[in-house]
Amino acid sequence: MLNDRERFFRSAASVRAAVIHSDKRRDLALIQVRSVPTEGVALTLAPESFSPAQRVHIVGMAGWYSGGLWGYRTGCVRQMVPMTVGEGAPVRVVQSDAEVNPGASGAPVVNGRGQLAAVVFAYHKKARSVSTFLDVQEVRQYLAEALPLATPASAEHYVRRRMRHVEEGRLGSAVSDFTAAIRMGPSSLDAYISRAWAFLAKGDPRTAKADLQRSLELDPQNVLALGGQGIALHRLGEYDAATAASTAFIQLHLREPVAYFQRGLSQLEMDRPELAEADFTQAIRPDPDEAASFARRAEARKQQDRIEGAINDYQMALQLAPNNDAYLNELGCCRYLLGQYKQGAEAFVKAWQLNAGDPHYLFNLGEALFELEQFDLAAKAYTEAIKLNESDSDFYNSRGVAQLRLERYQEAVADLTRAIQLDPEEALYYDNCAMALEELGQTEAANRDRATAAELDAEQFAIEEYTQEDEGEGDEDQIAQQLFGTWIFAGATETDRVEWTLRFSPNGWFQSRLATIPPTGEPRWAAETGTWKVEGQTLMMQIDERGSFLRSFEFRGDKLWIEFEEIGKVVGFARG
Repeated sequence: MLNDRERFFRSAASVRAAVIHSDKRRDLALIQVRSVPTEGVALTLAPESFSPAQRVHIVGMAGWYSGGLWGYRTGCVRQMVPMTVGEGAPVRVVQSDAEVNPGASGAPVVNGRGQLAAVVFAYHKKARSVSTFLDVQEVRQYLAEALPLATPASAEHYVRRRMRHVEEGRLGSAVSDFTAAIRMGPSSLDAYISRAWAFLAKGDPRTAKADLQRSLELDPQNVLALGGQGIALHRLGEYDAATAASTAFIQLHLREPVAYFQRGLSQLEMDRPELAEADFTQAIRPDPDEAASFARRAEARKQQDRIEGAINDYQMALQLAPNNDAYLNELGCCRYLLGQYKQGAEAFVKAWQLNAGDPHYLFNLGEALFELEQFDLAAKAYTEAIKLNESDSDFYNSRGVAQLRLERYQEAVADLTRAIQLDPEEALYYDNCAMALEELGQTEAANRDRATAAELDAEQFAIEEYTQEDEGEGDEDQIAQQLFGTWIFAGATETDRVEWTLRFSPNGWFQSRLATIPPTGEPRWAAETGTWKVEGQTLMMQIDERGSFLRSFEFRGDKLWIEFEEIGKVVGFARG
């Protein structure tokens, strides 16, 4: 017996093989080799099992510790017992005092006549000289199940073997077997359907669609073909046709939740959130333990601006799948939309802890921290997101705005310039950069960026000049024209100093930046966005989602007057 390890690996030729079948209960696999060495001798199966005290002989991997390649060991049978060695019900095993080591799994265990009577399975680390072998009866039963699949003699055998391939993830082998089955039986409905599902699993919906169409020609009401067709058409972007296929499926099987779920997905893609929500609800009723149905219904509700309902559904989905980082992130986004920034940040942190490789979780965390006015922490979150994805312009823009709030104007300009380089068509980046440049006193550069922003997005960023000729006009539109631009603090207070920048756009959008600065301590910053309108001489500003105007400023000539509750002062702002 050749036992020179170096010589063996230097001279032995490799033999390619394919897994034909595997049995998770017995932990055995049937492997088909392309060729068998001519000098090899096949072992015959022992006609009967071992008996207690009978001697066993093992030839197997010696282990790297020995310096050799093969090792021989012997021992006696201790007992025959049922035992779980894989997944499922117990199988018959042999326990022996023959010592085995790592690398010996799968080695033949032979009797005194050289017949295979067992296969090495494992050894016990916490027991003395106790090794476990799979009994020959289990080997014989397994071969009876698996050998017909090694050389299929009919389309049915190919289909059966394919099922094993699919179950164990060998999709390429599965497709080959189904193709062979179709050649043997061109009208084999099962083969067409099964091959289509294999193509779907491989991510090839176009080829799957052709097989499913052939299946429906053979049986127009086959539910497996209709269900597969709905999935294939959806993945191909043919959402109307996908919806029709899912509807046909539902008409045949009214209580099948997967059909409602699939149709709901197509409805979402066609921007029909109300219909999608109804379908996901139908999917949930008979199957309330499927987290994906709750998550998708949450998505449909979110599209309808029913954020609280979406939150409830994401919470249900997380009860069923507590470690799903995507659901946690979406829950955080919904919290953010409701202004629940602290709870949103907590959800984003949990999502990131589960999947530290997704930069969007860190970005979303930064957005929530920004709204909580924790600008330094927000900047750090954006920085970690940028480390994971250096090509996302929004990441740099958000960090730049955070740097602006922290009065790190040079860093803000650097970030916002990088955002512009990555996406030179985004007006907001130029506008933000203009603000940072103004803080550095670079007025000319700021004006250029602001002009570029107005050119790219005239509705949001256009600024019209205010002139004395406009002052005093009673017409509402004329008063509105006077408000375009930036307004700055124009009065003094006894204790606290107030700085406020308020910028308006012609389409009724505003953005403000406010700080109350006490004689000692840190400034208290606040930022708001919303919509505005003018009623007579009063400026009305809406900053919530309920449609009510929460602030009103008196407009007199070229000044706005507002009472700041936090300092108890009435302050005038002049056009800047």
